[in-house]
Amino acid sequence: MKTLITVVFASLTLAACNGQSSAIEDQKKVYKALDEMVARGMVPTTEGGYTMTATIDSKPWKAQAMYPVSMSGSIHACYAESTIELPYGNQYKYKPGEKVNFNNNDHGPIFAPPGPFDLYTVHTGQMEITKVSSDWLEGTFYFTAVLHDNPSKKIEVTNGFFRVSTKKQ
Repeated sequence: MKTLITVVFASLTLAACNGQSSAIEDQKKVYKALDEMVARGMVPTTEGGYTMTATIDSKPWKAQAMYPVSMSGSIHACYAESTIELPYGNQYKYKPGEKVNFNNNDHGPIFAPPGPFDLYTVHTGQMEITKVSSDWLEGTFYFTAVLHDNPSKKIEVTNGFFRVSTKKQ
């Protein structure tokens, strides 16, 4: 009986350690992806700085890093291999309360969801500017994305929020 208890305990301990090893490897991949993003000129997201969050098909999504708008000409955020890129540029002089409707007239976001790389197009949705200061732009967004070569496959992006610096970098 004592041997059986020892074997069961050892098995559970090894299984638990194996689970931690997998979590550690996953964490290493996340940090490696962030390092690669920073090397490309992206800024890591922080609570009071660059930020983008959303709900993608009922699952939370939070960007790891964002490009400065002066570099990308858009509000562009990434988490690992997924990306959300919202319209921005010199043609936009945003004011609080201003809304940008996403449609077929070059106002739609670029969206690549988490998982295997697929490019989705966006023809419905909206971005609303909620706060503008001399250095920061904040807003909310939502949209429905359609797989480029399979229009029956759709993804809902809701509860989107972003904060990005508008200073020249």
